[in-house]
Amino acid sequence: MDRRVYRASGLGGCIKAQVAGQLGFTALDTSKKMENMAREGALHEKAVIIWLSDHDPVTDQQREVTVPILKDVTIVGHLDGIHKNEIVEIKSMGKDPFKAWIDKKWDTPGYVQKYKWQVSVYMHSLNMPLKFVVKCRDNGYVHIEHLEEPFYSMDDLMARVLEIEKWVRRGELPDECSVSQYPCPFYYLEQQKSLELMEDAVLDDLAVMLEEARVAEKAAKERVRVARVSIEDSLGERDRVETEKTKVTRYSQKRKRLDEDKMRGDGVEVDKYYVETLYKGVRVTVKGEDNDGETESGGDTGRTSSDRRTVA
Repeated sequence: MDRRVYRASGLGGCIKAQVAGQLGFTALDTSKKMENMAREGALHEKAVIIWLSDHDPVTDQQREVTVPILKDVTIVGHLDGIHKNEIVEIKSMGKDPFKAWIDKKWDTPGYVQKYKWQVSVYMHSLNMPLKFVVKCRDNGYVHIEHLEEPFYSMDDLMARVLEIEKWVRRGELPDECSVSQYPCPFYYLEQQKSLELMEDAVLDDLAVMLEEARVAEKAAKERVRVARVSIEDSLGERDRVETEKTKVTRYSQKRKRLDEDKMRGDGVEVDKYYVETLYKGVRVTVKGEDNDGETESGGDTGRTSSDRRTVA
């Protein structure tokens, strides 16, 4: 298995979306919705780092940290920095979300619940306390929370990843979204689908995904065929082999089928029992491809202390 990476910033998000990403579902472009938010976030993060660095510099900006979960499964994150022997994580919020944060702190619903998973990863990776800095984009107020212990233990992190891995290794998606997140790059998987699916750019992404999935399915079927034949050859005359990693058993199974020729010979009008059904399908052709490119488809609550300041 290739090395599988889970992002610390996404670990607390929707399990279904994370499974979809790992299984290779196409993530639709959400940059237009996130553009302003990302730009504002980077702007205010920079302002906070400059402010914090007045007396002691913020180091290790964008340092990559990892938490190994299994041999080939790792959680990866990138720090905003380290300041005075504390990991620094900076978030900016509008006036109303900032007010909700001041009122409820870590009990604030929504994104704050994702942040608790994110910072827990950082704290376990370096075994350091956290300085969580929240800046209000509207008035420049800054609130700082100091966290001595992560919200989630290593067992919690492992259980979270293994819950996602359970679905990934089966190649299946959960039926329901575990949490609502916006904007979701896999919103076409939601039961209440957005009208944005009607946009041609989105249609392009979905059509290409269908074609790529068709090619992958064809390759997978061939691997299955070759593997079955090779296993039969490896068994030889043996009906059962157990190795260090696997157990392989040859078995026989009876199957029944209708012999239509015999039925007709006995005077049965077979054709009148067939039911004709008209169905609609979708044909997708990716431009530039040859004819083969045409597809048809029918926790713990950490100990905290806090203070509040203002940064322009």
